[in-house]
Amino acid sequence: MFAEAKTKGFNLEDTRLSIAKKLSLLLGLVALAMAWAAKTASAKLGNRKRPRKSHGRYAKSIFRIGLDEIRRLLRTEPENAFSHWPKIRQKIA
Repeated sequence: MFAEAKTKGFNLEDTRLSIAKKLSLLLGLVALAMAWAAKTASAKLGNRKRPRKSHGRYAKSIFRIGLDEIRRLLRTEPENAFSHWPKIRQKIA
């Protein structure tokens, strides 16, 4: 997860933030984005296994599969980009 937040995904180290309040907000947004990518990858893969390369390692991480799918959906079908999140119902007391 650390590598995806840094060089392999969101380039978090390029922010150069030093104000704690802004940094904590950014980390919260990155955590939500990583959860969104994981949820999207899970929905895309379903019960299938991730493809492996000839040396046995996975071709892509769960994060990369999800991020690529989110980017594809935002470009081609923006209305479906958020479809993998369940509907949130508010309970009225």
